[in-house]
Amino acid sequence: MFLVRGKACRVAVAFTLLLLGGDLPVWSANDTQSIKAAWQPTQDSLSCAKRFGTSQKVTFIMVADPGTYSGTPESSFYVGAVQSKNDIPANVTSCSDLLTGTIFNQPVVVATSGIGPVAAALCTTEMLQCSSLIKDFIYVGTSGWSSQLGGVLNAPGSCKEANPPRDLARIGDIAVTPYAANWACKLADYSGQCKGAPNLCSYPEEIYGPQEARLYGSCIFTAHSKATLSLADELISATRTPQFAANIAALATDFEKTIAPYETEYFAAMSNGTGHQYNFPPWHGPRVWDYNVAAEIDSQFFYSGVPWDMVARNYTAQTLILATGKSLTQYDVIAVSAMEAVGVAPAINLHNGMSGYDQVPYVFVRANSDYLYQPIQRAKSGNGWETVDNPPPANNSVNFRFAIGTSSTAVLTMLQLRCFQSAGNNATACAYTPLQF
Repeated sequence: MFLVRGKACRVAVAFTLLLLGGDLPVWSANDTQSIKAAWQPTQDSLSCAKRFGTSQKVTFIMVADPGTYSGTPESSFYVGAVQSKNDIPANVTSCSDLLTGTIFNQPVVVATSGIGPVAAALCTTEMLQCSSLIKDFIYVGTSGWSSQLGGVLNAPGSCKEANPPRDLARIGDIAVTPYAANWACKLADYSGQCKGAPNLCSYPEEIYGPQEARLYGSCIFTAHSKATLSLADELISATRTPQFAANIAALATDFEKTIAPYETEYFAAMSNGTGHQYNFPPWHGPRVWDYNVAAEIDSQFFYSGVPWDMVARNYTAQTLILATGKSLTQYDVIAVSAMEAVGVAPAINLHNGMSGYDQVPYVFVRANSDYLYQPIQRAKSGNGWETVDNPPPANNSVNFRFAIGTSSTAVLTMLQLRCFQSAGNNATACAYTPLQF
């Protein structure tokens, strides 16, 4: 889940509040220790079978928003697909909502953690007590993205020109990655956050950085197993099948009616401001960005603007260098900004690092619901870049619902393909009902 971004240096005020002990949630080493202290894995298979409603291994699907922010619960389309539903009472779980049953004959648990890394970590940790029955774990939801691979501006550097258009990100595009980083680990004060303001092409100051663990504990999460990468690859492969193309086709009309007008206005404003032409083909489904160009960057507070996108892409590059060994810069990646991975990743990594317990492969699936910055133009002062006058307003309730739809279709298609593998082309058990908007 990603909260709507503020404007200019408002984010720095939020971060200052965090440093002064304000109410905004931020992940720290103490939170990781809380997970460890609360850890009580169970070996009682009967108890876990009762909790999950099955003695078979389940695919665990977790989302953040119960609908409080966007108006659409991120679990909506999974809940609609579940057969043999069993709602777990709210007073017996730390998750915001918990539902068990089957989707396409595949045993599943659908959980809503609540928004933020602490809520996600608590729900995850509780469910990992039954890791012996968890086949795989998918955290799925919405996120804010760079408008293109490598972003629109890059600093340090002169930024005399905006970056040429390159692999544009569209609303509803999907990132599939097992990697994550904590954006807050740079720890800059107010003046450092807004260094160079009002010029957008300035890189915020870093006091520490994502590989410095003295304050927050681990900031970059790249631990993975062969099973984790296999899960990510299975989901990515599912989106490249004729089955996914057929399933996603139902959303084409919704895209043209509700998303295309905003997208057109957004890139037209960007074109007027930068002098570049931004062209994209007719929509036939979302682009799926893999873990070679995307990691989840968690900001945990209101977050806006080109400078913060630069930090997010820089941290994405550092994370993917450690994870893949590739040589990357902020120009080679895209920022996918959400809130929950830095709660989920340490919880599962802690579990997977303990001897005697079942390993749980996991992946983050994030759909683009909004852009990390408004269109830009050359500053009227002649110094650098600024946001365009009267930027096009986004209809967040529509954009978020569409992003929930594309990411849900990807996960549901993977489960449908598993159904075909286990039951053959069973028209009844594996039949897909197009999502209704």
